[in-house]
Amino acid sequence: MNDRKAILLAFLAVWSTACLKDPPFQPDDPTVPNVTARFEFHWGAGVFDAGTTYADGMGHAVRFDRILARLDAPELIDPAGGVLFSDPVRTCGVSSADTSAMAIGHASTGVLRHMRFTIGKHADGPTGPVVGHVVQQREWPALVLVGSVDTDGDGTLDAPFRVEVPEPATLRSIDLPFFLPIPDQGGLLLHVDVLLQELMSGIDLSGSTPGGSQQEDLLDNFVTCLHTVS
Repeated sequence: MNDRKAILLAFLAVWSTACLKDPPFQPDDPTVPNVTARFEFHWGAGVFDAGTTYADGMGHAVRFDRILARLDAPELIDPAGGVLFSDPVRTCGVSSADTSAMAIGHASTGVLRHMRFTIGKHADGPTGPVVGHVVQQREWPALVLVGSVDTDGDGTLDAPFRVEVPEPATLRSIDLPFFLPIPDQGGLLLHVDVLLQELMSGIDLSGSTPGGSQQEDLLDNFVTCLHTVS
């Protein structure tokens, strides 16, 4: 055997041994969220664009500067109904201006079947400054719409609007179905589409600030306009 062949065989032996070694074990850190979610806003088949004119539920031309929603008490549930993660005092903010992934929490290893939130009255939550998607406090409105609207049908956006839907007295539940494994290591990113044409169903933004039943309708629409993406 010549020297070149001997060196090659020795290199292959070392390389194969190194490649067959198990990767170093990384212990699970319960302080680091391993489940995140990205909420992306859409209108019809297209991605929402703050510079585009759309229509409210009554056909009035509208343009949205931003849309904000508050989701409380995230829960991650497995197929048998077991709780993989729950934080009854956590509050998350969903914004049309920020579609980066938000931290949901650190879940136990298993299969995720449902991600759940609530909108409405329940245990007091934390207060403090905004950190990422975490909103300041429970007094922050449940839903905020800001933009401009055509009030007289001439095609010109002639009036600004700011709709703030306060925290409702009636608790609403959001249940987003998934069927995804939560890995031992690494993380799981969940995708949720916010379909704004469904949010606007039956809503009139051309008059005074919607109140009463219109605010209730907006909250009901928001619950149903969220759709999971496989």
